[in-house]
Order: sequence, then structure tokens, then C-alpha cells
Amino acid sequence: MKNETLNLIEQAISAGVSSSEDISDFSLCLDETLGHDTKSNNVRNFFDSWADAINHDYFPYKEKRLSEWLSSAEEIKLYYLTNKPLSNRKIWQEVGVARA
Repeated sequence: MKNETLNLIEQAISAGVSSSEDISDFSLCLDETLGHDTKSNNVRNFFDSWADAINHDYFPYKEKRLSEWLSSAEEIKLYYLTNKPLSNRKIWQEVGVARA
């Protein structure tokens, strides 16, 4: 299951980098695949928010820089894989990611 989730995260990142609305499909698949623990909820919240941002031209979010969304996506992927604590990014609060 972890490999499936990692694959979906990778696909969501690729879709996000190209601003593809396909990120919504990957976000939905992640929602169905992930558990309900804090780590899973953080991944779910981030990619759901990124999909929402892309689908609405980033209008609902203060963070508009693709580079910040991408580096945050890479960080949350690493957090999912290794439990490495998340850095102190403003975007975490904006997208409902708990730094606990």
C-alpha cells in the first residue's frame, strides 16, 4: 500500500508541476488510499489544497508561487516516507497541515 501511495504522490506532483487539472484525480485516489492518521491527513490535505489551487488559478490561497508548492510537495513526500519533521512553512497552516 505504501508503494501505491508513493506512486500517487509522484503522479500528483508531476500533475501539479505542469498545472494539470489531473492533480484532482490523483488527490481523490490518495484520499481513498490513505489512512486516517495525522501523517495521512497531512498528505491528503496538502494535495487536495494543491488541486484546489490549480483548479482556481491559486486565487483562494495566499501562496501563489509554483516553486513553493513544489518544494512543499517534495517535503511532504519525504515526511510521508521517513517521518522527517516538517519545516516551518507558512503554507502548512494555509493548507491544513499539522506540524505535530
